[in-house]
Amino acid sequence: EEKKEKEKKKKKKKKKKKKKKKKKKKKKKKKKKKKVAKKKEAAKKKKSKERKIKAKERKVKAKKTKGEKGKGEKGQREKGKEEGEEEVPGKKKKPGKGKKGEEDKYRRIVDQSFQLKYNKTNATIQSVNYPNDASANLTQTWTIKGKSGYKIRLECSDIRLFWASPCGDWVLIFKYNGNEEQKCDVDFYFKKTFDTTQLVMVMKTGIWDRGFTACVAWLIKDK
Repeated sequence: EEKKEKEKKKKKKKKKKKKKKKKKKKKKKKKKKKKVAKKKEAAKKKKSKERKIKAKERKVKAKKTKGEKGKGEKGQREKGKEEGEEEVPGKKKKPGKGKKGEEDKYRRIVDQSFQLKYNKTNATIQSVNYPNDASANLTQTWTIKGKSGYKIRLECSDIRLFWASPCGDWVLIFKYNGNEEQKCDVDFYFKKTFDTTQLVMVMKTGIWDRGFTACVAWLIKDK
């Protein structure tokens, strides 16, 4: 009988051990499954994040390229027009004299534009706020066009270009053939005849509320 009891106890112990082993195996399997599921979830999240980033990059790229109407020089010209740049006939863009790029500002800030065409013989050009001083940091542009056989004469009877190093206020004249002429330190009077049929005149005030007043542009026949 004792032997039988001992055998029973042994069998019970074996059963318990087997049960424990099975439980451990189940737990391990569950842990493994959880780990795999977590890894899969993390990979999914990573992929969706990457997709979102790529979508954003594509949007940014699309915004950058939007509005460009062609490649190369033509496309750049079109882009420049959209940004508000002014084209000067026969003049390649280059940085101005004096303060770095100061004269170039007129391409983007055009507060007033006036065209004198060949069917008129003269016109008065006035800065904003005339007869009072122009505002500080103001840039104005005028395009003057004459037909073949005409010269352009500019006569400013009431003009003040305040001097400060290098130039507080200035007038920059782009001629049709690409030459440019800058004026500053002028008080009350300025007169000049240009041997060209077209020019662009840019007026710029400094930071002291001084500036430009009335000029008359004449088209005169070339003798």
